Amino acid sequence: MADDIEVHTVDEQGEHITRIIPGTPPATDHTLIPTAELEQLRGELAQLRLIARVNGGLHRSAHEDVEQAEAEIARLRAGESPTPAPEGVQLTPAQWIHAWNRATADERLAKVEQIQRQTGIAFRCQQQDHGTVLQELANVLQTINRVREFADQIAKGSRTVSREFIAQGLLRLLGGEPT
Repeated sequence: MADDIEVHTVDEQGEHITRIIPGTPPATDHTLIPTAELEQLRGELAQLRLIARVNGGLHRSAHEDVEQAEAEIARLRAGESPTPAPEGVQLTPAQWIHAWNRATADERLAKVEQIQRQTGIAFRCQQQDHGTVLQELANVLQTINRVREFADQIAKGSRTVSREFIAQGLLRLLGGEPT
């Protein structure tokens, strides 16, 4: 095997030593490329390094954006259940969230309008005590039906009934006391 060969060169940047090892490319402390070409290559290398840094930053930024988007999707889908409800059965909260997340913007807006409308109706119903009013109406209807039955009994009777008997019967039906 031959010995290493050293080549000494001098240019405006100083002395350069190139070591040539037989069977391998030359190794140097600089290069033997002419200076003008070297400067051009150094400029191109600097541009490539800048592009690599920018691309690396863009890649990291895009990767971070993807991670944030995936985290947001996971947050929105947390708690949902894709299990379908049988026809006519109210959805569970998890099924409702699943359906909501897959609805179009128009469908979601329509659903919100419906919920607001129904909430308003329920609020007014609660404020106006509709539950009590409905119970009172049911009681009145029940009393009217008892009066009708009493009137039918009188009409079907074979004897004449006095006004006093009718008045006392009605008072009993209506929850009052005879006078």
